[in-house]
Amino acid sequence: MSKIKIFLWQKLHNTLPMRGIWVRGMQVDPTCPLCMNDIESNDNLFWECPSIKRVWGLASQHKWLQLPEISHGPRRLKQLILRCKQSRNSDDIVKVVFLLWSIWKGRNAIIFQHEVFGPLWTLIRAKRSYAERRI
Repeated sequence: MSKIKIFLWQKLHNTLPMRGIWVRGMQVDPTCPLCMNDIESNDNLFWECPSIKRVWGLASQHKWLQLPEISHGPRRLKQLILRCKQSRNSDDIVKVVFLLWSIWKGRNAIIFQHEVFGPLWTLIRAKRSYAERRI
């Protein structure tokens, strides 16, 4: 769980190592590894990429996570967490965190293990992590 806490801190502070930035002076391809169309950024990777939109849509379709409407922009995650808190369903906050973590793990598997990204598999991984936490 500590890895997820560090990840969430980095996500909230916009310090995750993305391809769209220069990492320690190294030049890397800035293209999103999922859609191969846009520059990888915090917003693109977790919200805007078509594959990621599919992940969030599947989470809603499967009635695993009911997401409130939120605006676009850099404060999207903070707004989402605030709305989940207001609904008094702390499980939704945990589910959002596990879904974000699963997206990050899927992104890294593409880059480092040359795997193919699967929106459904990403949701299943998040559901499994959530279930393991509950046990």
